[in-house]
Amino acid sequence: QWAALTQKNFGKIKIAMSLLFFGLAGLLLYSGIFY
Repeated sequence: QWAALTQKNFGKIKIAMSLLFFGLAGLLLYSGIFY
């Protein structure tokens, strides 16, 4: 059960990390276009 719970949380962490990464990439692109 603990392993399944860890796997679930790991999935959430992966989603959060990819969102953060795309957010930063988008911000850099946005800055690159307007400066």
